[in-house]
Amino acid sequence: MPKERAAALLVPNGVMLVVATSVPGAIILRNVAGHGIIALSSKCTHRGCEVRPFPHSSQCPCHGSEFDQLGEVQQGPARSPLHRYSVIENEDTIIIKLG
Repeated sequence: MPKERAAALLVPNGVMLVVATSVPGAIILRNVAGHGIIALSSKCTHRGCEVRPFPHSSQCPCHGSEFDQLGEVQQGPARSPLHRYSVIENEDTIIIKLG
């Protein structure tokens, strides 16, 4: 993805959703201080509901699980973190490795 299409990630704690036809749900892209741009699955690891991303967390509306910016469980019933995809970032592009 060209960085020019990712303006939401230019600010600290910026977050945006990206849809990729090869994965279920969406991909949450975040600009996390000290970690750069990270990519997480939007599927809750408890029952597969779509989590809602907020600047400092993601929350599952179905059963109340909450995940921090890095996708780690902060509140259950989920026990596993959100799936994290590898990201390659260069001057003009953000590449999310899905495989």
